[in-house]
Amino acid sequence: AMKITVPEEYDVNSTKLSAVETALSSLSADTVEAVNPDAAALKTYGLDNPTAVVTFTADKKNYKLTAGAKKDGNYYVMFDGVDAVYGISASKVSEWAEADLFAFRNRMIYLPYIETVQSFTITVGDQTNELNLTRTKDESKSTQDKPAYTYKLTGNGGKTLDYENNYKYFYQTAIGVQILEPADKIPEGKPALTYEYRYFDKSTVDTVQFIKSADRRYTVVFNGKPFGIVTQDDIDAVTESLNLLESGKTVPQPA
Repeated sequence: AMKITVPEEYDVNSTKLSAVETALSSLSADTVEAVNPDAAALKTYGLDNPTAVVTFTADKKNYKLTAGAKKDGNYYVMFDGVDAVYGISASKVSEWAEADLFAFRNRMIYLPYIETVQSFTITVGDQTNELNLTRTKDESKSTQDKPAYTYKLTGNGGKTLDYENNYKYFYQTAIGVQILEPADKIPEGKPALTYEYRYFDKSTVDTVQFIKSADRRYTVVFNGKPFGIVTQDDIDAVTESLNLLESGKTVPQPA
């Protein structure tokens, strides 16, 4: 899977990436604006300080496109290796020429596969909720290459909880929170909600915190770094689902 690696590492928005790939694969020029442009011409067309540059590889060949100034609904564009300036409709290049980093980011925060998580600790304010799983190998469903397991779940005080429906629906709600916009700083104050994931097959701990940063808005901090902004509605949905799970009531399947 592709990842954004600079300036930070993020999962990629596959829909946006696909749109960019389509735009690049079908790109064609509308006009020829200049041939063999000199430095003055490049400045006139905004290509001395480009709006956007995209480099990519297709069919084992490397390509580079540079978009300069925008005028009358068109961008001035140069193709690396071709000494000419083309006019191209903004609608053909906007997917990459007008996109920012956030447009390319996956809106999900973190999606650990449910069967890898041995314990899921959720702290709401000052109340800590421990969801612990044990697994037993299911010999009838296991293969030589892939073991299968049955799972048992306990909650607060070691109380047995429903794994097959209630926990799975709660888990979908918890990891299904999506960010609305980016965040570049961690607000002061205690987290309103914290996730801690521990795993069956590795010793690392991953942490997601939600800290109030504005009216009905929370900043997500993933493993100590600001990640994005979510809504109060998302926080409420998680805590309501958690309360149902811990009390043994039916947890509804997320919409």
